[in-house]
Amino acid sequence: MRPLLACLILLAIPRLALGCLFCEALASTLSDDIRESAACVIAQWDRDAAAPASDVGMQLAKFRVTKVLKGDGRIGSQVDAYILPEEPPTGPVLLFAFGDPDAPQWSAPLPLAPVSVKYLNGLQTAPAAGSDRLGYFLPFLVAEDRHVADDTYNEFARSPFADIQGLGDRLDRQWVLDNLQSYLKDDTTPPHRIRLMWTLLSVCGEPEDVALFERVTKDKTIDRNAIGWDAAMGCYMSLAGPAGLEQVKQLLSSSDDEQTLFMALNAIRFHAVETKRFDQTELATALHPLLRNVRLAAYVIPDLARMEDWTVGPRLLELYALPDAAPIRIHIVNYFRTSPRPDAAQSLATCREIDPVAVRRAELLFGTLRPRPNE
Repeated sequence: MRPLLACLILLAIPRLALGCLFCEALASTLSDDIRESAACVIAQWDRDAAAPASDVGMQLAKFRVTKVLKGDGRIGSQVDAYILPEEPPTGPVLLFAFGDPDAPQWSAPLPLAPVSVKYLNGLQTAPAAGSDRLGYFLPFLVAEDRHVADDTYNEFARSPFADIQGLGDRLDRQWVLDNLQSYLKDDTTPPHRIRLMWTLLSVCGEPEDVALFERVTKDKTIDRNAIGWDAAMGCYMSLAGPAGLEQVKQLLSSSDDEQTLFMALNAIRFHAVETKRFDQTELATALHPLLRNVRLAAYVIPDLARMEDWTVGPRLLELYALPDAAPIRIHIVNYFRTSPRPDAAQSLATCREIDPVAVRRAELLFGTLRPRPNE
């Protein structure tokens, strides 16, 4: 995320409404697609009613409707959709209709595995939101059918962590551990799926599961991005408690590797935004070492403001005055514009003396920012 955009999201907006912080939805879900379509059915190609191929090599095939997922009586028992004659569907397919419900245009058929049919049938009765909805998707998270597994992942990725945490006893710790370790051994596993498993383990794991994190992270041959190291660190902090936070603090203080520092920062953000396991002041203090230079400060100033840590003003003024501080000056200006401390106005005036353009840019880009209440 670019520093300016990060500042807009993390500083100008007091509280965040996020999905799973370590997981990013990769596509719309089937539930979204069904909702946005005019109709949706599960159907079977009727070989006996096949039409000849068109001049563009497509064949307008007839499909017998076996299940209406969305639609009314206008759909009927049969629909027409184009297929490739050389790749005719041999089993059930999913068809979406778009346009006028009285004269719909049906999509190309999506072949369905048996588990896909079961999955789609259950979507009609799945809860609309919350942990109960995720409870429906949980058994499908490691489905062999890629379409089902990916759709289930996207349902989790777009859900607030509170919903994941609310699964509680419905999360089988051994199931999570087994799948996580299987993922870690498989080089083809996408990192986003590993991140989600670390997140689930942070909810249902036990202190002894810290050993898995320690074993994995000691292997210097492993690509940290590939194993979801930021989510692993967030999980480690959840399971190890204060000792885990202390380890991350030491890492933030001692490492100069930008990838490592950014992942540690994500772990702190996870707990600052999503959990109540650590005091906000302790988490904010852990980030102070990142203010040691302009390059690293760009990542963390909006976080400190969002976490309402107003103790670093003197250090920010030092950074603001540095010749290479241009990339972070807007961040610093907004920090002081948001701070409730009595000396914030004077600090802002100092910023204006050093670089009035940065102050004016912050005012134009972010409008009026009110100081947070000093509770």
